[in-house]
Amino acid sequence: MYSTNIGTEHFKHGIYSPFFSLQNAVGFIILAYLIPVLFTFSLRIWERKVLRKIFGPICVAGYWRSRTNEEVRQLYGELDMVTEIKKGRFRWLGHVERMSEERVVKRLYQNTPEGSRSVGRPSLRWMDDVREDLRMMGVTNWRIRSHRRDDWKTVVKEAKVLKGL
Repeated sequence: MYSTNIGTEHFKHGIYSPFFSLQNAVGFIILAYLIPVLFTFSLRIWERKVLRKIFGPICVAGYWRSRTNEEVRQLYGELDMVTEIKKGRFRWLGHVERMSEERVVKRLYQNTPEGSRSVGRPSLRWMDDVREDLRMMGVTNWRIRSHRRDDWKTVVKEAKVLKGL
């Protein structure tokens, strides 16, 4: 019924890539929220699992084995979902920083909620997580740099290359 030629890696990659503009949908939803470390770990595992299913096992010396993480990464050749999400958060941060002060989004971004926080260790806010990522990248004066588009684009591009982000 189905030909084995249809199941080529190139064909499957072609199906996976547009489908995972779901990355964009998931990324947009998660942009507004803090991504806990455990969730990023699980998200990366899930993405590799899907890619392993798409690219299938490999035959070495007559024995079949699963592809390693590095093999999957090389075959797919694009950034993982978590890095794309964090890169998107940097783009959004630069966009909001450049907005005029009258915009509702800018006012919400700058606003500090009133009232008291619950007892115990305070949960991290979105901005705390973004600041930590910027600190890991070694970005200083990020508020000033975000107002210069070309400078901010280089910061976003650096986020793509940084391992462990």
